[in-house]
Amino acid sequence: MIRRVQASSLAIAWVTADSAYGQDSHFRRFLEDARLSYVVAVPKSQQVHGPRIDYLIAQAPPEAWQRLSAGPGAKGERLYDWAAARLPAVWEFDGEEPTRQRWMLARRSISRRHGRRGRSSVWRCPST
Repeated sequence: MIRRVQASSLAIAWVTADSAYGQDSHFRRFLEDARLSYVVAVPKSQQVHGPRIDYLIAQAPPEAWQRLSAGPGAKGERLYDWAAARLPAVWEFDGEEPTRQRWMLARRSISRRHGRRGRSSVWRCPST
């Protein structure tokens, strides 16, 4: 689908995808090789050069989180805690001087259920 859009007269600058695509490193590499920016969901069990993403999220200090709105909802503003972390360069793909940075963006529910924070969602995204 992305190749068809690129071959057409439509302009495409970035792509979003759910975790079915986001967990696929070949898909992310295709987007990067095509010079397309992206924000893709990934499962919390995804590994990032060793540790799992849920482990990295758990290690984030309290000051890493910022409360922001995800927009208005039926019951008012949808507030979540957000944190971002720069991921390490991938030498095999980036070489000595990376031209892009890869980031992990985490969103955590602020509602408490059974004494614990609610669900988390995680995305990966590059920047130039």
